[in-house]
Amino acid sequence: MTDDIVFYVEDGAPIGYRASERLDWLGDWLTTDIQTHYFCLELVLDLADFVEGRRTEPSEWSGNAWLAVITPEKVTLSNHWNENLGERSWPLAEVYAVVRKYWEHLRDFNPERARQAVREYEEETGTKVPSDLLSGDA
Repeated sequence: MTDDIVFYVEDGAPIGYRASERLDWLGDWLTTDIQTHYFCLELVLDLADFVEGRRTEPSEWSGNAWLAVITPEKVTLSNHWNENLGERSWPLAEVYAVVRKYWEHLRDFNPERARQAVREYEEETGTKVPSDLLSGDA
């Protein structure tokens, strides 16, 4: 499932991706709207709340180009700028795995920025980030 998308460093930034046609929108959403360590961490934790049953009410993420609606069953994306694209949906578990993969890519690309994102998130929310999201040298 996550083998259908690969994240890589492009021009010194960790925002390149290659994906199957089925996952192309997810790659674009993550690299153009989510982008940063902090927002990616916040997203992976929001998705985890759904996956682990702590959240049932829909969550919306609106960025520069994409609107994502997260429910306990699926994640649906639509583009703000091109209504002709319509919507695409993926199972929640699959999106969670892809977003974790992107987080791990960002974390490994710049561990210090990942640690900073974790510190900021914990300070702002009072919530401890699960240790499996931290880098090995945290």
